Amino acid sequence: MNATDRPASAAILRILRMLHGVDLFAMLPDADLEQIQLAGQVRLLGPGETLFRVGDPPDRIHVILGGVIEVVRSTPGHPEPSPVAYLSPGEAIGDMELITGSSRRSSGRVPEHAEVWTLDRPSFEQLTRTIPGYGIQVAKVFARRLEEFITQAAILRILRGVDLFAMLPDADLEQIQLAGHVRLLGPGETLFRAGDPPDRIHVILSGVIEVVRSTPDRPEPSPVAYLSPGETIGDMGLITGSSRRSSGRVPEHAEVWTLDRPSFEQLTRTIPGYGMQVAKVFAQRLEEFITHARGQARRKELSGKLKFFDLPTVVQTLVTANQTGILTLTNDQEKSFAEVLLRDGAVERARCGAVEGEEAFYQLFMAGSDGGFFFFRSVAEPNRDSVSRTPITISALNLLMESMRLVDELPEMKQRLPDPERPYRALTGEMRWTDDRTLRAAHDILAKLKTPRRISELVNEVPCSTYTLYRIAADLFDSKQIG
Repeated sequence: MNATDRPASAAILRILRMLHGVDLFAMLPDADLEQIQLAGQVRLLGPGETLFRVGDPPDRIHVILGGVIEVVRSTPGHPEPSPVAYLSPGEAIGDMELITGSSRRSSGRVPEHAEVWTLDRPSFEQLTRTIPGYGIQVAKVFARRLEEFITQAAILRILRGVDLFAMLPDADLEQIQLAGHVRLLGPGETLFRAGDPPDRIHVILSGVIEVVRSTPDRPEPSPVAYLSPGETIGDMGLITGSSRRSSGRVPEHAEVWTLDRPSFEQLTRTIPGYGMQVAKVFAQRLEEFITHARGQARRKELSGKLKFFDLPTVVQTLVTANQTGILTLTNDQEKSFAEVLLRDGAVERARCGAVEGEEAFYQLFMAGSDGGFFFFRSVAEPNRDSVSRTPITISALNLLMESMRLVDELPEMKQRLPDPERPYRALTGEMRWTDDRTLRAAHDILAKLKTPRRISELVNEVPCSTYTLYRIAADLFDSKQIG
């Protein structure tokens, strides 16, 4: 190799390194990448020159090798073109238009100097035919870009709903979104722990974060809140510098956008007026807190998706925390199907469908509505009769233990019938029954089986739990009153 060859070789290697960083070419082996490099040409542009203009045909891909390209665009309200992006070495433009055929909607001009590698449409199309599998690789690149764009758009929509960011224009919000990062967490993982430094804001994108806290009289951490998509935690600690007093753990899965302190502080300096906007948000929060302080001090609410939480644990948490209020369960259509009234941690009333009292409480754990939600709202003086007119006198812990026993024994109870899934019918018009507590339910079952039906079809039609329904049906079968 002579002296005149070395600069040319170094220039080619530099171009190859740049092309290897462009997603359209990154997957190619060296030989194919060299073929692509040779198919393009290098241009040197001086101050004020234009690389492309609005309306130009979409016939070239440009990769910036050196300098900067200023991308400018005009809008109906602002006819004078203004910068919308700056392209630096390693960045590409024109590839999407080359595929879609859309004319350019912006212009690219050179503030000082720039070096650009350009590949025209005929050369690009020829390469997709001659390089094996390159066409499908290009399709994968654009599919991945679309997936990333959809994800970014979804994150922006959620951030737009957070009060700390809601006031920002789109360009600033995009800047904030890019400053953070997304974490995926699996079952049992911890997002933060009590005592951690207050160095991050978290915004829930999907799933649920269970916030737990221990107290001097209850050292075992128990849930105090459930954070769902769109909710934020850590923002106040980031401002005040107070360490975290609770832990955040993941019941099943969660996706979280996180912004650290240095990035947040940098944004407050670079986005004009953002620091004052943050101050305004916290002032508004304080004003709302003062306005509702007395009610909020006594109020405690929990909510979450039944799929992610163990219902007995939720109930036990409310009981051990001596809560007063109403626990509501909804189905996957978000329609209420059950309510439990608690007073100072005692279960006083329960309703589940048409079932009331103790049987309704047992039925909560047999209803199987994993797609639904639970909500607990604190009420100082709840109306007992609004939930049920049947009082419950058994202690809450005994109710829970009995519920778990019945759930465990339900499969065995169903097997007392020869074939639990076949239709059964009444064999007598005069019922023989001695248990007064289940007399009404037994009478209803016998009446409904005048027309042959499966026992499972009577759930929610007979005023008793599923366990009691099958127990009565088995007793009726054993006494040859149904068959």
